[in-house]
Amino acid sequence: MKRGFLLVAFAALGPSGGGAQTLDEAISAFRAGTYETAIESLGEISRSGSNLSPNDRRRAYVAYLSALTEVGRYEDALEALTQAPPVLETELANSAGEIYFALGRIDEARVQFNRAVQGRAVDQHSARLKLAVIEWTYGDREAALATFDSFIDIYNGSTPLSSSDLTAVATAVRYLGSREHALFQDALRAYDEAIVADPGNLEPRILIGEFFLEKYQGTEADAAMQEVLQLNPNHPRALLGLARAMLFNNSVGVAEQVDKALEQNENLVEARVFKAGLLIKVEDHEEARSELQKALAVNPASLEALSALAGSHYLQGETEEYERIRDQVNELAPTYAEVYNDIALLSVESRKYFEATRLAEEAVRIDSLSWRAYGILGVNQLRLGLIDEAKANLETAFEGDPHSVWFFNTLLLMDTFEYYDIDDEDPRFLFVVHERESALLQPYIEQITEEAYEALVERYGG
Repeated sequence: MKRGFLLVAFAALGPSGGGAQTLDEAISAFRAGTYETAIESLGEISRSGSNLSPNDRRRAYVAYLSALTEVGRYEDALEALTQAPPVLETELANSAGEIYFALGRIDEARVQFNRAVQGRAVDQHSARLKLAVIEWTYGDREAALATFDSFIDIYNGSTPLSSSDLTAVATAVRYLGSREHALFQDALRAYDEAIVADPGNLEPRILIGEFFLEKYQGTEADAAMQEVLQLNPNHPRALLGLARAMLFNNSVGVAEQVDKALEQNENLVEARVFKAGLLIKVEDHEEARSELQKALAVNPASLEALSALAGSHYLQGETEEYERIRDQVNELAPTYAEVYNDIALLSVESRKYFEATRLAEEAVRIDSLSWRAYGILGVNQLRLGLIDEAKANLETAFEGDPHSVWFFNTLLLMDTFEYYDIDDEDPRFLFVVHERESALLQPYIEQITEEAYEALVERYGG
């Protein structure tokens, strides 16, 4: 099967005059982040658009629903759907599915995405992708991978692809990268093609930024999100993406930045979860749980919110609540390893490395393709002094995902261990100090380590 990608260029279509120009202006306002004005205009055009061509009326409704969804006005979007003419039911099915998915109404989302695919809607490829993502997250991963693989044939077919189609192809190939890491570069190229096809479509730019965040490439993620914000300074997901990049890059003002995202979309579940994570790190579990409850009020099926809530209870030693929520996640998504990965990382914040190791082992058990789990396992084994086991798991992680800077840098560090002196006389500690510095530094390191150990025992228990 051919897996190469060729650059596809599309000529920009100019406005056709009359009502279409007003529609184009409203869509431009939406893309620029002038949400209130755009929503008002798009709503009026959609409702009184009998003089528009069928395609322009479809465009008006899709943009209207997208604008409402982008700022978290999900109930208004559902109400708008009930007012749409029945003739547009198939063409609006993908938009309807996205709204239901954002609300955690997974079965209803499936129905709508299937309607778009079976009815061969203009955005049928986007709908097909969403069905596969649902299957990957909540259902049969093998079936999902088969669907993702079919997007390569879609790309290589003779039918011209829109920017949204190319974005769907790129995302599908990105999922395939979990098994064949070379495809990650193909995914990035396809995202670039989507941008060329429609420079005003911000989705592929945001997905590029999120890809870099996933691979621990903070500088690149920051640049990608800044690029989006130059085009739309109010885009909620881009504002959140920048906050995530700032945290990775140890920049100041992370909490204020995520609040900017919530000012634009108070129902942005990912932002609530991110903010809760910041609060858990400073052990403010009460406020963290408040944020997570707000997230779950919007989307009760949010695996990220449920995982963070389970993590909060785990860290507080509330075993019964932790197990209840963990089991809820496992019932919703049996192969969702991130519940264990996320709690493992939260455990690290409390210096609970043994617990983090045990949780990562569970993540590997339920998802053998979770390279992140192998990485978390290896890093925490390294912290526990299990150097051989750590290296084996980090090598597995890097082999599965060589684009992760985190895996690469840790292995690079371990390659220098042959130049370090190792002292394991004290059963509590393993001292690994470079041979050129060990004689001078180790006495001081031992003293500081003893003080740190006593402080941690006092705070967290021995």
